Amino acid sequence: MKTTMPDLQHKTPTITTGPPAHPRLHKPHWFDNDTSLVQYAYIGGMVNISCDAMGEPPPSFTWVHEGRAITGRNYRIFYADYGSTLQIHVRNESQLGDYKCKVANQLGMLERVVKLRKGQKPSGPTRFQLLRSFTDGFDLDIRSVKYSNVEENMHTFGYRVQYMSEGDFKHSAGNWSYAKHKDFLLQRGGRFVLDGLDRNTTYLVRAATRNKAGLSDWSTVKIFATLTNFGRKTVMIIIWQTSLIIGLGYTLSEYVKFGAYF
Repeated sequence: MKTTMPDLQHKTPTITTGPPAHPRLHKPHWFDNDTSLVQYAYIGGMVNISCDAMGEPPPSFTWVHEGRAITGRNYRIFYADYGSTLQIHVRNESQLGDYKCKVANQLGMLERVVKLRKGQKPSGPTRFQLLRSFTDGFDLDIRSVKYSNVEENMHTFGYRVQYMSEGDFKHSAGNWSYAKHKDFLLQRGGRFVLDGLDRNTTYLVRAATRNKAGLSDWSTVKIFATLTNFGRKTVMIIIWQTSLIIGLGYTLSEYVKFGAYF
């Protein structure tokens, strides 16, 4: 199935857009040479394979899997003038293997093969909590366990934090595909700053671990509020830990109120 609207729930496709200032006719050439030729996915997960190339006139992009045309509900293809992303919902091992991107215009053609291999689904965060609120963000404590039975290249390398304002959550009827996200790499201490938020606003926030095969299950949704200002010496911060999101409301499993002193 072909579409131009991205599914933002798990991974956000990145597609190169925009023509050069003064285009001249030329055959396609690769725009991004950093694209990994080996990618991983776990059964039940989702993966995006990108293919970006420049050319004038803008080239066409075609995808094939093991020499066959790609069809079915488990695939979505996103197009732009100078790129295409193949999004795969991996239901079974038959979807692993070689994926070829063919790029062509009237002046030439390119091909690139990306090998999709089976990976391990990461375990979710073992800790996700608020350390401090600011006027424009949150200082978060996120931790996970490094398990000895996990292959070396499948260890967690970071986290993804998804967030929506309370107003956006209600406006979208609780659809997390409209949420924004920020990716973090692992660092000692487990402290991560989510910034760029609106002042005096309530946000629903959740976290997942990341490895080469994708995202873990999401953590429990929590609700944090940014501050009005930094002028107060004592700021009362209300935190709701949400266990279940239903429609426009949420069931509260824990209510914590504490004073944060500056």
